[in-house]
Amino acid sequence: MSYNFQSSSISVYEALSRAGPELASIINDNIRTLYQLQLGLAGMMNGPEGDDSKGLLYERLEALCAFTTAWESGEHPVHEITLASSQQSGHSMWHYIPPRIALDVSCIDKQAGSLIIHRPPGVLSGISGNEYTYEGLAARINLRSITGFHVDLAQDLFIWCDGITNTPRPSLHFCSLSNHFGPHHDAARPTISSCFPTYMEWFPFLEIQVFGDIVAWSMYGGDTGDQATDLLIINWKTGVVIMHMHFPNDRIYVMLISRTQLCALHCDTMSIYLYTLNPCASADSKVTTFEDSFAVLRLPACHDRVVRKVVYGDIGFPPAYPDGTSYHFRHDPTHSLLVVTINLDYALDDAESDPEHRPTGTERFLLFIPVGTLLREYHFADPHDQYATAFPPGVIQGSGSEPHRTIPWERWGPSGTRMISLQSARSDLESDINAPPSILGAHVALIAYRPSDEQYVATIYEVHPLADATAPLPMAKAESTVVELGKEAHRQRSEGDYIRGSKTWKDDIHTTFPYKTTTRILPHCDVDGRPRYMDQRNILLTHDGLVHIKNDE
Repeated sequence: MSYNFQSSSISVYEALSRAGPELASIINDNIRTLYQLQLGLAGMMNGPEGDDSKGLLYERLEALCAFTTAWESGEHPVHEITLASSQQSGHSMWHYIPPRIALDVSCIDKQAGSLIIHRPPGVLSGISGNEYTYEGLAARINLRSITGFHVDLAQDLFIWCDGITNTPRPSLHFCSLSNHFGPHHDAARPTISSCFPTYMEWFPFLEIQVFGDIVAWSMYGGDTGDQATDLLIINWKTGVVIMHMHFPNDRIYVMLISRTQLCALHCDTMSIYLYTLNPCASADSKVTTFEDSFAVLRLPACHDRVVRKVVYGDIGFPPAYPDGTSYHFRHDPTHSLLVVTINLDYALDDAESDPEHRPTGTERFLLFIPVGTLLREYHFADPHDQYATAFPPGVIQGSGSEPHRTIPWERWGPSGTRMISLQSARSDLESDINAPPSILGAHVALIAYRPSDEQYVATIYEVHPLADATAPLPMAKAESTVVELGKEAHRQRSEGDYIRGSKTWKDDIHTTFPYKTTTRILPHCDVDGRPRYMDQRNILLTHDGLVHIKNDE
């Protein structure tokens, strides 16, 4: 079924509703139904209820239609935030891996000693742009000791990490924004230190994820910069470490998928480990291992010619807005995605080359895994499941009673994910391989540069159950048939939902989860007509479009 509801139709419905109370009731019910339908098609959820429900409904439906039209025509709003030379955002901190979204851009003003939060406007979703300044940061904290921070306005929370390369035990501190960065009144332990001091000199990167009262604090690194993971899961209100992991020889990306569930992406084995959490634990947890996982999801098997895997994952949950924030609609967090970026190096068939120095090629893929696909596996707790494997005697299971389950790719991947091959991307576009995708709910943006006309091009994927409802065509890997960039929503049209002929996968890849893609040509010049230089890593998804974060230099 296809739906094409135009914003111009709203005025007709509004005029008809004045004909009489009975017709008005029918029209209003119809508008409400259409609005809910459009929300589902766009992967959005309704904003807070207002006093004038009728007028508000018309306004929101009109705004939602404008939003859908802009995204499908490649006219996403593009905003720009300029940071003063004295301001340092989390995106410019060497040690900190910030969220790859920009609903609020937080930065530390070293000259003023304050925290400044820039909120780009959501012109279509009804969010006002703003700037918030919190004084007194330097009076409480030595700014040089901050190697990473996270701001949660909805919880009045400022989390910061002290030096991770010059202290025996790095610590996480929980502060209140409204209390001038003093200890947060809800935090039972305002400061929590890492449990593993031996390897701290190896951890050059850190990441902080907040899910209500649960905080995931990850540190990555190693003597070669690509190994070792140290993780603490903390209930910051009770002060209890409900889980901690330490893997000195493995690169693991750990992400909260709910308040009680967690996934860990093991890069070398191409596996996703699922764990359960107890937010109400009263004592610090023992060290958690792979054997404590609830289930293991295997990714597709690689071909024998693969010589190196570079894999990383991230989730972009839309953060909650503070109470009292007015908006029409927002990204639905239930459609959030785990996005796995996969770079596979393979040996070229060159018989004359030294086997140890054989030339290699590279294939790159994006794997979109809806959080709902991961959560679904928690419902399969049948001990007689054919994929269940009993733990060895004496092994303590993280979930308490269910057996360990190893689930092959064929069991969960084809129907529950979508893989995109980036090998067939347009040859006229140059991508920064070090620029990870920006993720916001069900949307994922990749930024590339087109040298021929010095334009930046954003390819935006939308992945949720109704993403292709307006045009249910077969979809597969991104093809070079995309024309007239930025003019229309493009559904991938090919033989089906397959990636065939890959040199790195053992078998053809088949995925069927709905998605669509649009492209946005970013403005070549700024408002004053000057040529614009953009760092691809600082172009991020925001409320209803994109934002470029730049420095005033």
